[in-house]
Amino acid sequence: MNLSLGVVLSANMLRHELLFATTNRGKLHEAQGIAEGFGVTLFGLERVEREQSIKAPHVVEGESSYHGNAVIKAKAYAKWSSVASIADDTGVEVHNIGDLPGVFTARFGVDRVRQLLGQSSAAEAEFVCCVAYAEPSGRVVSVTKRLAGRVIFNSMTNSIEGPLPYSAIFIPDGESVPLSQLVIGGSYLSHRGRALTTLFAALGYGNYSPDLRLSSYGLRYFPCSLSRIIAHAARTER
Repeated sequence: MNLSLGVVLSANMLRHELLFATTNRGKLHEAQGIAEGFGVTLFGLERVEREQSIKAPHVVEGESSYHGNAVIKAKAYAKWSSVASIADDTGVEVHNIGDLPGVFTARFGVDRVRQLLGQSSAAEAEFVCCVAYAEPSGRVVSVTKRLAGRVIFNSMTNSIEGPLPYSAIFIPDGESVPLSQLVIGGSYLSHRGRALTTLFAALGYGNYSPDLRLSSYGLRYFPCSLSRIIAHAARTER
């Protein structure tokens, strides 16, 4: 632990600034948009590395649950930085194949799901996200949210070569377009957005209402090219 790092970053807690333990810029951008509604500023690991000229440690996600992985990361980075930190773990559960890939989603490609489904072109599924908040003192608060829907494989998705994000084949219940297209405009709350919204409210950062936001904006989506949708989804998943 770099002592100066702890001194510099600890002052941020007074300004409602929290460390979001990720180097994924797309994920950070999504989380920052949610946090702003509560008067909270999130900064990522890249900022710490840049300003302090140090390398953030790698935390192994070896737990058997989303909660376990999120908590172990949040606690590790809170201890390392001496600043309250947030971390998440996310997965997709396809019910027809025993809720796989689940916690193994990051290492379980979409093609494997397609193979396991066999002749089925669609299956009920859920996106799951656990976000955990940890303080250097050891206090932990966590929230898990689920977004129900279905995964769909059709001629369009089957024709795409290369890695395909899960959010590009997942259509939430009540919607007609994939999650990746719904969230690209920033107004639809994803599984991670819903978990973060509940977490910030639980931490006492305001009276933000996710239900109000969903009823106002839940059906909005932004037509755009398939390549843009997939690129955006790849930046925000895991």
